[in-house]
Amino acid sequence: MKKILQIVCLAIILSSCGTPLEKPWQNFNAYFNTFYNTKQHFRDGLEANERQRPEINPQQPIQVFLPPTNAGREEFASAIETGASILRDHPESKYVEPALFIIGKSYFYRSENFAALEKFQELQALSSGRAEQQAVFWQARVYNKMGSYTEGLKFLESELGLIDEWDEQMLSQTRVMLAQLRVADRNWAEAEVLLRENIEGLDDRNVESRAHFLHGQVLEEIGNYEQARVAYGSVHESVSSYDLLFNAKRKEAEVARRIGEYNRAYDLYSSMERSDKNIDSRTELQYELARTVQLRGEPGTALSMYQNILRDEIRSPEPLTRAKVYYGIAEIQRFDKGNFELAAAYYDSAAQERVNRNRLPDNFDARSLANSFGEYASVSQEIAHMDSLLYLGQLEPEKFDSVIAEIRRERQQELEEEIRRRQMQQDRSVNVQQGAEESAAEAAEITEDGFLNIRNQLRVADASLQFQAVWGDRPLADNWRREASISTANLNRITETEDGEVEVEENSVIERQQGVQIAIDMSEIPFSVQEQDSMRARMQSRYYKLGNIFFLSLNMPDSAKVYFENIIDNSYSPELIPRALYTLSEIEISEGNEQRAIQLGKRLIQEYPQTEFAERTASRLSLEMPSQNSGGDRYVEDIYARLENDGSTHPAEKAESLRELAETGALTRQQPLLLYEAAMEYMKAARMEQPGIEERIDEWYRMNEQWKRQQRDLEAMKDSAEMAMADSSRIKPELDTATEIADSSLQEPNFRELFPFEGAYWDSTRSLLETIETRYASSEVGPRVRVLRETLQRPEPAINEQEFRSIADSVSAIEAAESSADSSAATTSCSELYPGLEISGGDEQFLEGITYPDWSGDLSIQGDLIYRLVISSDGEVLEYEQVSRMDRSGIPQAFEEAIENSLRFDPHDYGDIVECNYTFQYSTR
Repeated sequence: MKKILQIVCLAIILSSCGTPLEKPWQNFNAYFNTFYNTKQHFRDGLEANERQRPEINPQQPIQVFLPPTNAGREEFASAIETGASILRDHPESKYVEPALFIIGKSYFYRSENFAALEKFQELQALSSGRAEQQAVFWQARVYNKMGSYTEGLKFLESELGLIDEWDEQMLSQTRVMLAQLRVADRNWAEAEVLLRENIEGLDDRNVESRAHFLHGQVLEEIGNYEQARVAYGSVHESVSSYDLLFNAKRKEAEVARRIGEYNRAYDLYSSMERSDKNIDSRTELQYELARTVQLRGEPGTALSMYQNILRDEIRSPEPLTRAKVYYGIAEIQRFDKGNFELAAAYYDSAAQERVNRNRLPDNFDARSLANSFGEYASVSQEIAHMDSLLYLGQLEPEKFDSVIAEIRRERQQELEEEIRRRQMQQDRSVNVQQGAEESAAEAAEITEDGFLNIRNQLRVADASLQFQAVWGDRPLADNWRREASISTANLNRITETEDGEVEVEENSVIERQQGVQIAIDMSEIPFSVQEQDSMRARMQSRYYKLGNIFFLSLNMPDSAKVYFENIIDNSYSPELIPRALYTLSEIEISEGNEQRAIQLGKRLIQEYPQTEFAERTASRLSLEMPSQNSGGDRYVEDIYARLENDGSTHPAEKAESLRELAETGALTRQQPLLLYEAAMEYMKAARMEQPGIEERIDEWYRMNEQWKRQQRDLEAMKDSAEMAMADSSRIKPELDTATEIADSSLQEPNFRELFPFEGAYWDSTRSLLETIETRYASSEVGPRVRVLRETLQRPEPAINEQEFRSIADSVSAIEAAESSADSSAATTSCSELYPGLEISGGDEQFLEGITYPDWSGDLSIQGDLIYRLVISSDGEVLEYEQVSRMDRSGIPQAFEEAIENSLRFDPHDYGDIVECNYTFQYSTR
């Protein structure tokens, strides 16, 4: 006890005197009071932080030095607080620099980057030697974490040159950090050199292993796959992160596969798949095995392996694995089996999986391929259908009847076989609970087949059999039981002869026709020569579309040439020949066949000199254009004459042909005339689609004139009412007058409901007229276009019913009505109310997924469709309502189906729910 008192007294004396022991005592006091706790708090936070290691994404460059996570924030805050007390209470202590270092690292792990950068800069200014070098290294880590790669590179390159005597381990570590910044800057060559020369100087086995992994990724980028495989194989087996070791082995096998060592890759994947450590990743490894077999040239075996993965009910694959499996099957169907329809379906399935794009391979373009192959499948089916119809239309009558009878017999057999199959299923299980997927499929079929499946003969027949199984031949009428009791009785049949006498046939039995009869629609079969030529012309347009799909979307120029050559060898669609010649010459140029390209170009210039394609080809191949003369217009005139004389073509198809001719094959002076003719054809199509339109137009004009007169009266009434406000003695008489005028105007028409020019074809007409007025304002059709645009303009009444009624109630209500009009005119557009609110994946991707009705397949219909949307904070569309007026012709229904199935917005922070109007700019082509 006495010794303790002596020590305490000595401490008091030393603390109050400037003895040589004062400095050591301050260090001792600072350490045991604060610094020990600071280190302990930081150590606890670091352990918690490193336990939450981020999952490795092998498709992205790995971070050699682990980035911070969200764990340990409270411990780091405590370290900052206790470390700050050292700086505040013990500024002369030797623990100032270590405390400052810990504070900076604590800010870094809390993702408070600017505070961390400031502390490391202070440490660099105060310290020297290894502490200064650590400050430089950690500043580089902060720049990397912030994504400020350019600033980080400038800083690190400067500091590496300023510090003369580097600690070897710190120098290697800092240069590896420089390599990390080079990787972020996509400077692969310099990053590879830095990693190769400095990995061996790292003293931490985990950091070294991650550096080897990054080195392998960099070597892959520069195409050195053999060395990349060695780098991945250099990851230590004893590394603490098994995720790192797993992905390193997987990448080693992947690189072996890329250099053609398929057997080695298969053995590596197979060894990993058998390991008990990889149970959770077994389906992913099974995919890699199947992919290896596919690349090895065994598509049949690979297809079976892919299908087994999808059918595995015990270990269902993750969305990422499913997406890659679907993509692999699509490639087999595309390249090995040549089944582009199935390829389109599997590409679409791959694109539907919700997977982070960063985790997919770089060449994974399922969405664009699904669209391209889906378009190919659709066009191919159209061509096959038209070819079959053309074949039937050219048959002799006897042969035609025989073929139709055979088709009817085959369909009857198919239908009966399907009915028997379904009846057997019903006999085995009368009451089966349908699963969720089957319910969804049936719902889709119901949507496609119409109400009560009326358009599906097979389902109608199936329902008829089910009904008969329960009710027999019960008729759909009252008193059916009484009718059933006499239906089989012998009845007298009474008939009337031609001379008016009545005959009675006794004991006749009324027979009912049983079974399902197959109906064959022959309305599309082209029997006349004119109809057959028109169908051949339509087939040529499909060939051109198919050629473009092969050339531009699928990168299959050889297949594209077949269709373009078919077009130039026929004269059914002369407007397509110059385009086909131009595209063929481009293909030949891309393949190095310059002589063939010149040959095609000369034909294009000689036969179609007035087209823009001839000018492009002449410029590209340095060919001479012929002199222009009046005969150059014959190309357009011939096509125009053919279209005018073709009475079997629907006006909308004719309008589309005229529009295409104006855009691609006509001279500048001809374009507005052709576009105007196209607008007239769209108007004809609109009249054909709307029975009774002429009476509605007459009524519209009559009501419009009546409304204009009422507007003039109401304007005069407003002026009079405003003057009356200055003279109170005049208010009552003026209000009486206003009441009379208002009462006489109670029959104001609802312009929006009576407006007759609504629908897809009218929209296309307005669009073409707007194009003419915008591009060719000085053309000879300009005055007619302006008058027609004004006539077809949707009505916007200047004075509404509420406004002139309010005048009759009180003069002061005029201002309120005007205010109400102003507020109603306020924008409700999503883009203006909520900037940055965008569709996930963009408008184009959403619009590409819309399936328009069949009747619009050959037409180019453009316009705007506005919907009121209610959108949640996570981007889900909760409600929608059509705002723009458009006939329910099938296009709005197609949009609504797409809104329900695939429309999502990016998450936003405008509140839990937002409501606004969104404008979709659509085009059926």
